[in-house]
Amino acid sequence: MFIPGVPALPPRWSPAAELDRLGAAVAAEHGWVAPGSDPESALARLRRVPVADLLQATDAFIRPAFGGPALPESPAVALPAGRFHRVPVLLGTTRDEARFFVELFGADHPVTAENFSRLLAEAFGDGADEVAARYPPDRFPTPGLAWSRLSTDRAWARPTWDLARCLAAHTGTWCYEFADPDAPAILPGTPSGAQHGSELGYQFDLPGAGPLGADQRALGEAMNRYWTAFAAHGDPARADLPAWPGFGTGHVQSLIPGRIDGVDYRGEHALDFWSALP
Repeated sequence: MFIPGVPALPPRWSPAAELDRLGAAVAAEHGWVAPGSDPESALARLRRVPVADLLQATDAFIRPAFGGPALPESPAVALPAGRFHRVPVLLGTTRDEARFFVELFGADHPVTAENFSRLLAEAFGDGADEVAARYPPDRFPTPGLAWSRLSTDRAWARPTWDLARCLAAHTGTWCYEFADPDAPAILPGTPSGAQHGSELGYQFDLPGAGPLGADQRALGEAMNRYWTAFAAHGDPARADLPAWPGFGTGHVQSLIPGRIDGVDYRGEHALDFWSALP
């Protein structure tokens, strides 16, 4: 449970047969099809369900399925084994990724000094005391920001690092971290920072995106040049910008206005600590 008040997330990748059963159960629960209907008649009935009604059940269908011709094997198994097409990969995340989600659900499920220990116990069980010692809330401006940091490190930074390692063992891989500490807030009244989705306003003309300063606009232009060089040549380092070594060296490119350089990603996100926990 990395977002307070939200149940633990299911596995990212699910067998197709499992999702078939889930889909049939959801359709029957909403009365769209009769329980036990054959697939062809059920599909015909589902096609007549108004889109607005289907959207109410979106959360039940956000997991990709494997076990079919398009994705025969779970990527969680295939990628570490090197069973994937050898194409260059550019991947990354934001330094304060989880801040958006903790703030989004904070109105109904705030993280407080009083409930911090309980939330840790629910999320980490026997490892709660170790996590509390590593992320004591009194070292952060608010308990919510403490929770955002530990959630970012465990649920986003660690998987990104692990994925980059899998890929870099077999193909050219470049990793980045969008890290502008003053990126405009996504939600009104919430702290600014490099949180989920905050980099999009640097690269696209998004309605409602916060105003950017000159250095921030320059960063957005640099990002687009890196991305364009990667699309054209399979290597962002081909752009006439600060060097960007591949992840084979462990390099992660930090993207901050006025400072594009490598970052100690492993140390900044306590990845050695998290790798020792389940």
